[in-house]
Amino acid sequence: GDAWVFGDARVSLSIHVGWFSSVGSEGGTLTYFCQKDGSVYTNRGCFSGTLDEFESAVARRHGNSQIGQEYGLLIQFIRLRASAWEVPQQEAA
Repeated sequence: GDAWVFGDARVSLSIHVGWFSSVGSEGGTLTYFCQKDGSVYTNRGCFSGTLDEFESAVARRHGNSQIGQEYGLLIQFIRLRASAWEVPQQEAA
């Protein structure tokens, strides 16, 4: 458009999102993305919450079963990927 950028301005678009298909006991999709505060939000079937909450839910429901172990590996991958994300700075109020 007609945007002008100068001085100490910074223009960027950082969207961090990913998904895994055909996972879990129902063969569904696990989606994850970075929230404004830098935390990771996940969604899988009827579950929606932070990655830590998801990990706890997996432990309760699946324990050390094959499904639980598969989710555990995906959680590790998400944590590794998220550790490299550049989180946009919050604007001062």
